[in-house]
Amino acid sequence: MKAIFHIGCPKTGTTTLQAFLHSNTEALREQGVRFQRSVENRGSQFELPMTAFVRTGTLLPHREQRIRYKATTLEQQKAEYGGYIDHLRRFAETYPEPVAIFSSEHVTPWLNRPELVQSFHELLTESFDEVRYVVYFRDPALALASSYSERIKRGGGMTLDEFISRQLKREGSFWRVANWADTVGRENYDVRLLDKSFLAKGDLISDFCQACGLDETRLERPSRMNEALSSVSAEALRMLNRRIPELRRDGRMNPLRRGLLRVATRLGAEAPAIRLNDQQRRRVGWKRNWVDKKMLSEFFPDRDRLWTPMDAKDEPMPVEELRERALELMTELVIRLRLGRIPPLDEAEKELSVLRPRGAPVASGADESDEGDELDETVETGPEESANATIAPELELEPEPDPGRAAATAGAS
Repeated sequence: MKAIFHIGCPKTGTTTLQAFLHSNTEALREQGVRFQRSVENRGSQFELPMTAFVRTGTLLPHREQRIRYKATTLEQQKAEYGGYIDHLRRFAETYPEPVAIFSSEHVTPWLNRPELVQSFHELLTESFDEVRYVVYFRDPALALASSYSERIKRGGGMTLDEFISRQLKREGSFWRVANWADTVGRENYDVRLLDKSFLAKGDLISDFCQACGLDETRLERPSRMNEALSSVSAEALRMLNRRIPELRRDGRMNPLRRGLLRVATRLGAEAPAIRLNDQQRRRVGWKRNWVDKKMLSEFFPDRDRLWTPMDAKDEPMPVEELRERALELMTELVIRLRLGRIPPLDEAEKELSVLRPRGAPVASGADESDEGDELDETVETGPEESANATIAPELELEPEPDPGRAAATAGAS
C-alpha cells in the first residue's frame, strides 16, 4: 500500500482539503483510495504525529497542548496514543485499497525537530510500501494576515503589528521545507505553492487531486471552510477578547463568549479582508525576500518568482475607519443581545463564565503563548470550539446587584 501524507501548513486551505476528503470517503474508495479518520469530529488527524512523541519518549512542548490532548505525562500520552502506532502498522492489512491518504496540520508545528521527523517517517516507511508527502506554502504576507485572523478567533488580543513582531522571530518556511526534505528524501517530498500561477486550473482542490492522482470529476466539492475574519470583525473581536477569554483556566470553554464569534463574523462579513500595510510589508520583506530566493533556487528553479504580486485593491482599510466600523459592529452586538437575538446564558453558564480584570495585559503569560499559533483546526462539533483556544487568567463574574436590596440600604442610611 502507498501512503500519501498531506502536511497542512498554516492557512493553506487545510480545513477545506480535509472536508473534501471526508465528504468523499466512499467515492475515494471507488478510486482505490482509503481516507479513514480515527477520531470522530476532528478534521486533522492529530493522533498520527502524536505517535512520534510516544516513540521518542518526549512530551508536547506546551502545557496547554498536553491538557488539551490528554498527554500531561509520558504514561498518559502512551496510553492515549500508543495504540495508533499499531493502527498504522496494521493499516495495509486492514484495508484493501492500494493507496491511503492522511492529512494533519499538527505535523508542522509539532514535528519540528529532526529526531521527531525521523521517528515519524520511520514509522510510516515500516508500515507502507511507499510514502509521499504533499505540502503547500503560501505567500508569507497573506499567510500572516490569515494567521492573525485565526489568533483573534482563539481569543487573542494583540494588534496586527504586535503579532507580526512575534512571527518574525520564528523560523522561516524554507528551513521547515529543507529539514523535512533532507530527512525523508526530496524525491518523496512534494512542495507546492498556494498561488494561482502555480495551482492546476488555479484551484487548490484541482491541484491536490492532481498531486494525489485523483479523478476530481467523480468527487464532490465542499463549501469553503474556516473562512478568515474580515478586518472589521477581527478588530471588534480583538477588543472583546481583552475582557472575554475563550477558555477557562481548567480548559473548558468560557460560556460568556458563546455566540459572539459567530455573530461578529457574520456582521462584518462584507468588510475588506485583513491586509498588511506598506510599512508592515516592508518589515516582513527582508525575511521574505531571502526565503523566497532560497525556495526558488532549491525547489522551483524554473519559476521567475514564487508569488503573484499584490493588487492595489489589497490595501488595508485606514485605521480610523477600521476602529469606527468595529465600534459600530460592537454596538450592533449589544442591540441584538438586548432584542434577544443572541441567546442569553442560563444560570449554570453564568456560574462558569469568567472575565479578565479591566486593564489586564492580554499579551502576557498563557494569554498569548506560542501554543497553537500555527494550527488551523476547527472542531466540527461547534463553530467556536477551536482546538487551540487561548487560556486566560480568570476573574469570576460579580453577582448582579439586587435593586430592592440597594433601595432598602439607601433608605436605611
